Amino acid sequence: MGKGYLPKTVGVACMSVVPAFAGQSGIATGYPYLLESRFLPFIDTVPVTIRAITDMSPRHARYGLCFTRCVFVWETDALAREGVLNFCSIVPHGGFFYAPATLRKHWKLGGLIYSFGEARDDLEAPVTIDSTSAAAAAAPSAAAGEPAPRLADYRACVICLTEDATCATVPCGHKAFCQGCSETARRRNCPVCRTFVTDVMRIYG
Repeated sequence: MGKGYLPKTVGVACMSVVPAFAGQSGIATGYPYLLESRFLPFIDTVPVTIRAITDMSPRHARYGLCFTRCVFVWETDALAREGVLNFCSIVPHGGFFYAPATLRKHWKLGGLIYSFGEARDDLEAPVTIDSTSAAAAAAPSAAAGEPAPRLADYRACVICLTEDATCATVPCGHKAFCQGCSETARRRNCPVCRTFVTDVMRIYG
């Protein structure tokens, strides 16, 4: 009718962690950041159609891209008081994010962002599993009625992506699971180094 347009697909692109030819760099990201919904625009997402991804967590229902040097700016009380806005650049080299299936869930749960080019070395450093660790694992985490101390090297569980990773795999020692998901780790390969896991040990301190 002369009042609109019909988009035409001229090409399809995709990303991969595996190089397509010798010398090509695959896409590499760090582990996800859990962010509030205001940092992850729901309108820029599309439904995830890969079942293996949607089964990972309630935050893996929709997918969106964050382009290079994406900066978020928002207003706080400091604007009226000092004339300044808050800002942050979570993905200086670009990245992608996942969001829940609906706006209501997105507002409540937030989403997960994966930044391109980040190293995982610090998070993949194994803990030392020895007699001292074993003794600590057998001891109560706190006196009756007192909350357990929060670990200094906080990491999210690789299964639920919500709770603290407090359990290390044996024999490799990678701390990647929370207490609730630790049973899932036994008798399978470690998600970090692929070593076969014979047991899982609770780590304190």
